[in-house]
Amino acid sequence: MTELLRKNRLIIHPMSNQLLKQPKDWPSNSFVTGFLEIPTTERNRNINEQIPEALKAWIEDGEKPIYIGFGSIPIPDTNLLKTIIDELLTQTNHRIVFCNGWTKPFIDTKHKNLFVIENINHEWLFPKCKMAIIHGGIGTIGSSLKSGIPMVIVSIVADQPFNGKLIEKNKTGVHIPFKKLTFEKLLGGITKVDSNEFKQNTKSIEEKMHLENGVNESLIIIENYVKQN
Repeated sequence: MTELLRKNRLIIHPMSNQLLKQPKDWPSNSFVTGFLEIPTTERNRNINEQIPEALKAWIEDGEKPIYIGFGSIPIPDTNLLKTIIDELLTQTNHRIVFCNGWTKPFIDTKHKNLFVIENINHEWLFPKCKMAIIHGGIGTIGSSLKSGIPMVIVSIVADQPFNGKLIEKNKTGVHIPFKKLTFEKLLGGITKVDSNEFKQNTKSIEEKMHLENGVNESLIIIENYVKQN
């Protein structure tokens, strides 16, 4: 980083200003642009993001579900998470969409309130959910906020704990490190973010994020940087 600053190399932070306000003391070569997003038309062509008809029917057949997924981060303790999901299904009326992501399938539970998928287009699914329980990768956080749903961040590695603190700061979600995860803590987090306060905070940020265009902003910054250097 010191070398980048010394040589005035361009530094772009492709995340929303609603999450990270650019500090006034940052160097002139650092920018927060907004998220970089793949156009909807391109996503719709991706075979891995096609929406199963069975999922569409299941979504329409009841109240909005909770999304649970950890994406490209392997789940550290699948037995623990399976037990927690089973408890949610037996002790609450929450409906759950669980996405395996890069974790080998491990949920064999059959329940009318559970739908298991391998992968999914968050842009399509998240607006149809009431909240997301995720690992806290910044891209998935961006999808959740832009869809107007609060989160429970169950962080595992890297930037995820920091991101969890960001969403707690603006009260759009709660943060639980995976190593401290229990059914009681997760249920408490679900109850907390399902409140009007967290829903309203998330909706407010959603509206502001829709005014951002990270791709266009980044292009302008890059073009200006090239011209000046």
